[in-house]
Amino acid sequence: MKKILLGLAFLLTAAVIAAVVFFLTFDADRFRPQIQREMQALLGQKVEISRISLGWRLGPALQIEGFRILSQDSQQPVLTVDVFGAQMEFQPLLSGRIQISSVFAERPRIFLVRTSGGALRFLERGSEGSSKPSGSAAALTLLIESAAIRGGEMIFRDESGPQTEELTVRNIDIRLTDVSLGRAVPFEAAASFLSPVQNLHFKGSLRFSPGSGIFSLEDVLFETDLAQADLRELQRSMPGRVSGLADIRAEGRVRAVLDPLSFDPQRPLDPRVTITLSGGSVRTAGIRGSLESIQASLSGSSSEWILQSFSAGYQGSVIGMTGRMALLKPEPESTFEASVTGLDLETLIPSRGAREPQPEGQGSLSLRGQFFGLEADRIRETISGQGQIQFQNVVIRNLNVAAELLKKLSIIPGLTDRLQQRLPDSYQEKLRRRDTLFAPIEMPMVLASGRLNLPQITVLSESFAVIGAAQADLRQGSLSAPLTLLMDAELSMALMRSVQELQYLADREGRISVPFSVQGILPDVRVQPDLGYITSRLAVAKTQEVLSGLFDKRKAPSSQDPQSGGLQSSQGQTQGAPRPSAQQVLLGQLLQNVLGGSEQSEAQN
Repeated sequence: MKKILLGLAFLLTAAVIAAVVFFLTFDADRFRPQIQREMQALLGQKVEISRISLGWRLGPALQIEGFRILSQDSQQPVLTVDVFGAQMEFQPLLSGRIQISSVFAERPRIFLVRTSGGALRFLERGSEGSSKPSGSAAALTLLIESAAIRGGEMIFRDESGPQTEELTVRNIDIRLTDVSLGRAVPFEAAASFLSPVQNLHFKGSLRFSPGSGIFSLEDVLFETDLAQADLRELQRSMPGRVSGLADIRAEGRVRAVLDPLSFDPQRPLDPRVTITLSGGSVRTAGIRGSLESIQASLSGSSSEWILQSFSAGYQGSVIGMTGRMALLKPEPESTFEASVTGLDLETLIPSRGAREPQPEGQGSLSLRGQFFGLEADRIRETISGQGQIQFQNVVIRNLNVAAELLKKLSIIPGLTDRLQQRLPDSYQEKLRRRDTLFAPIEMPMVLASGRLNLPQITVLSESFAVIGAAQADLRQGSLSAPLTLLMDAELSMALMRSVQELQYLADREGRISVPFSVQGILPDVRVQPDLGYITSRLAVAKTQEVLSGLFDKRKAPSSQDPQSGGLQSSQGQTQGAPRPSAQQVLLGQLLQNVLGGSEQSEAQN
């Protein structure tokens, strides 16, 4: 028994020594031309290999250094691998055959280019692509159980636009199982994009057809966390397509499902994907609050994107949207339907101070429209559409509009005192209030050329109505609204009884009409009555009275001088004529300025 054990130990030692001698003396590099030829026949591309050596990685391993696949036209590499290793079966190796069971790649770099015609250039088929493996192919039997890629990098260069743009995906780790040519190979992958950590996760199947040289992706599922991405990097990489992302912070889980996709160099790449976003949020510098609870579902391809649903919360309101974007040249064209419910006016127009006017109320908005481009400035310039705005429970705190306008009209002497005597107690109470209450408001709106137009405004309060139109510039945030305030009949009657001249501002229904304007940069706006209109109406009406009186005097003959027409003599006033009032003297001076100095004597008469 002892001799048998010694014999077995001797044989084992001899086998180990033989294996060591074999590995030390085995020249794996002599297979390099053969492997290189077979790879070229398989891929239809020129393949370069710097060196092949034999090592040990839990078994015999073939290690390829300096592996490169070159483009047919430019001879630039489309794929480089620093170290490419292959785990081999030991028994076939003893007979001089290479049978690979698994492979790995360290730090591969893949170069993808979208040409000006829209085709994706990766592995172009050359003249060698039509050849078939030679009879020596039997020496290279690819029965790979698994494959792994570590620390990879993919560079995508887009030459289809006006300027070349480049994106890079780094830290690519891929594991493939049950690898076989011509059959779908399951894979799992992780990578980092716009992030220092791996924030992209994939799984699916990869298929490669040796005859055509076409790669295909099947059943691909993609997931990522937006909080781990820096959108500023995307703006730096694609300045011609993306802008305005520097101050945006986004969060949310994104899940995407890719339809089967083939990388055929003879056809334009047209991936189609369905994307869902859950638990999203967006914060932007310069805008109060943030979009929260974002849920979205969209699908698209290189020619069209469809937004099936979008919902988000903003400061208590709910935003909903659907739409379609056609990626046409020279720029994308989009159509949409949007709605906002539960809109808080206090949030939309924040107060500048405790005593400043502050609107309150809840509103809703519906809009259907379109716009061009992708950049925020271009969208604001081209957005157009039609919709409707509604408001409920509207109050303007710290501003009594009727009292403010009456205060402006206090330039008319004695108005305030006489009004206090003639107004009913109910109206005096309304004018003493600090706030202005409104009935429900409903108005149409039109978007065109970056401007929001409200062509028909009707706002009803308990003592007045406001009618008119408004226009807001979405690019500058400015507001311009020429409006007219109509006081109700009871208040108008009290005003006209206090100051008879106000009857010249009344409409056919006996309501005093006061034009005013609202102008400024939101939220800093000014309310200013049109004093020029008011003064001109009063002046014209009073001028008509004076002229009528003058003509009446000319028509009434004097009993003392029938030829004089009742006018003054050269020595003084007509006998018995009343002295002119202060208002008549003032209007006489106005007539002098309007009609000329030669009319002064007639005006005074």
